[in-house]
Amino acid sequence: MPHPMKREDFPVSNVRHFLEPGPVVLVSSQWQQQTNIMTLGWHMVMAFSPSLIGCVIDAVNHSNASILETQQITSLIHC
Repeated sequence: MPHPMKREDFPVSNVRHFLEPGPVVLVSSQWQQQTNIMTLGWHMVMAFSPSLIGCVIDAVNHSNASILETQQITSLIHC
């Protein structure tokens, strides 16, 4: 029986080590009781300290309106 993965907090300042090789990144958003999760097709490290990550979410994407409205996302980086 497989063991469930243990989740733990990770220092944001070190996240660039996982983003630079190009992993899959998931972004979730919520607005007006509607939630959505999507994969990012493009992302990059823009600054190291403080950590700043850039991404592109096209205007026709379902998540775009909720992210623009709330200015908030949750991201998951698989390591």
